[in-house]
Amino acid sequence: MLYQHTQLGKVTILALAAGALLALGIALVIASQPGVDFSDWRVLIAVFAGVVTAIAVWLFSSLTISVDSEKLAWQFGPDVIAKSVPVRDIESAE
Repeated sequence: MLYQHTQLGKVTILALAAGALLALGIALVIASQPGVDFSDWRVLIAVFAGVVTAIAVWLFSSLTISVDSEKLAWQFGPDVIAKSVPVRDIESAE
């Protein structure tokens, strides 16, 4: 491995985590209203938004770039989203 660097997305983590907590908090507020339970469509949408946002926090919490003699590779978070390019295919860099 010639080079490897991981950048933690602190602002991304904070912003998305705040959004997830807000959505789940909204779900709890709606569900606490008289005559509303957790199967109400508004609660389900808020819970769905919170869960999707929490997954985004996990997926995009960091970015890792690595270069070796064979390839340039990058991955987000826990290596679920990753891609690489052979070094021989890179014509230039700015």
